[in-house]
Amino acid sequence: MICSQTGLHLNIKNDVLPALIQIACFAGVFYLYALINRGLAIFDDFYNLPLVSRLAAGDFPPHYFLYPDKPMPFHYGLHLIAASLVSIGGLFPWSAFDISKALSIALLIILAWLWFRRYTHSRLAAFGGCALVLFGSGTRWLLRLLPHNIILRGAAHIQLIGSGADSGVDLLSAIHSPWNISGAGSLPFPFAFANGLFPPATMALSSTGAMPLMTLILLLLLGFRQKKLFPTLMVSIVLASFALTGEHYFVTLWIGMALAVMISWWNRRRKRGDSENRSISYQIVLLGLAVCLAIPFGGVLTEMVRRSLPVLSGGTFESGFGLYGFTLRWPPALVSAHLGVLSFFSPFQLLVILLEVGPVIFLAPVVMLAYFRKARHSSVLSVGMTIAALIAFLGACLFKYQERDREMTRLVTLALSIWMVLGYPLIWRLFKKGKLYRQLLVGAVYLITLVSGLVLFSVECNAAGHPQLSDFITNADALIAQQYWNKLPDEAQILDRIPYRAITIFGRTGGNAYLDNYTPTPEWQVLITHFDPVKVAQMGYQYIYFDNIWRRKLSSIEKETLAKSCVKRIEKIEGEGLETRMILDIQDCLPK
Repeated sequence: MICSQTGLHLNIKNDVLPALIQIACFAGVFYLYALINRGLAIFDDFYNLPLVSRLAAGDFPPHYFLYPDKPMPFHYGLHLIAASLVSIGGLFPWSAFDISKALSIALLIILAWLWFRRYTHSRLAAFGGCALVLFGSGTRWLLRLLPHNIILRGAAHIQLIGSGADSGVDLLSAIHSPWNISGAGSLPFPFAFANGLFPPATMALSSTGAMPLMTLILLLLLGFRQKKLFPTLMVSIVLASFALTGEHYFVTLWIGMALAVMISWWNRRRKRGDSENRSISYQIVLLGLAVCLAIPFGGVLTEMVRRSLPVLSGGTFESGFGLYGFTLRWPPALVSAHLGVLSFFSPFQLLVILLEVGPVIFLAPVVMLAYFRKARHSSVLSVGMTIAALIAFLGACLFKYQERDREMTRLVTLALSIWMVLGYPLIWRLFKKGKLYRQLLVGAVYLITLVSGLVLFSVECNAAGHPQLSDFITNADALIAQQYWNKLPDEAQILDRIPYRAITIFGRTGGNAYLDNYTPTPEWQVLITHFDPVKVAQMGYQYIYFDNIWRRKLSSIEKETLAKSCVKRIEKIEGEGLETRMILDIQDCLPK
């Protein structure tokens, strides 16, 4: 800052102003998506919020909160960030998770800008790349342009699953209906613009947020041509972090990068230069250190290794929650999270596959041709990612996940994301040098790729103005959480007709209530439908969380049991309308 007789003049260096603009953009994106997340409670809040609450209360590595004897194999990296906001910042679990997801998207956009700006040397290209990363998706909505009789004939062989089955009785009715998902805002998402194979990053509001894609771009920015130890260690840590945010990213990227290192070594073996040998050595150290960091520090890989240890001594694979293994899928097919199994050998289903994945699939041959031809001179990281994308896509086509087959869509999303991030700069160069008709064609395809994401984003912006806590959390629950979160004894188990609600509010477990995410145990169902505080205590529960809906369903005899002397009411809160919440202590109901 310079002071003169004419006034104050702000002297900012040329490299400072772009940084300030980037910080302002980061803050703006973060604030917008914090509002969007506050207005939506979609994509398994019932699973994510209890996990955040339990982690914040100290259950690390976490156990399955609805069957606390079982360790929980899960990618809970984003949940750890949210849990730290709960335990240190004093936020509610739902607010902390909303902020964490918004943070991941804001970081994604800034890192995408830096990557595309570095690769293309064009601000316009970087802006277009950020838009593609945020809104790029499939083109299911093009099905609405087909004649109805064609869709009816083809849809006879498509079995809708998940939220797809909830949105329509068949494909034709679904693509003309709202997307029926819990926790949506007042304006529903149109099902035709959703996607079950390649959703846009603007909808990265689930358990991992945008963390995997953000970390992928961060790896590209860091590079892999390391010849010094400290940068190698930093890249190893970033690569290992995938074990907590997306284990499928870690496995496929590690294999792809290992193969790329082998290709690089093969191409250089006749040169025998010291610098080249040192570079290969550091790359091997990087991959080895990433494995050493990924396995012991939690997540799916840690639990998988732990359960496999008995096999080494002649035993069998230890059973537990999740990790039911893979089987071969033949003939090859892809699974959409909404449209079920789609075969490559049915013309209509093949058309649906192409529309689900969108035009990004056509970047696959461009990326593979560009990087495989220059494997000797290209970055090992870029070549490794190209190999990883191919492995992920083929794996999704050839294998079933026994626990929940729709999870294989994560591999398709991974492959398409890599092709998008690596392929866009290549297409940009062709776009600049192409003739007018080619530029118009590329521009039209680019805009078509953004349509679904933009439509979904407009619905998100509407939801931003209508906040909600969650689809199972109300203001009365928030008042209870404000007073009692992490205040009950550490080993306390709480019975609630909505079991994950009490876990989120109190930070304690729900007892042996569910065998998996969707299957309650018969014993727990009996406790809810035939209420008796003595039997509840005998099942290991110390507390009951009552709401007015559950109380209304009790018979007159069951209501009389609430008057027993062993039942002590700790708290009663009446919220808006007819909302009532009670905390009951039943520890004295256990027979002596």
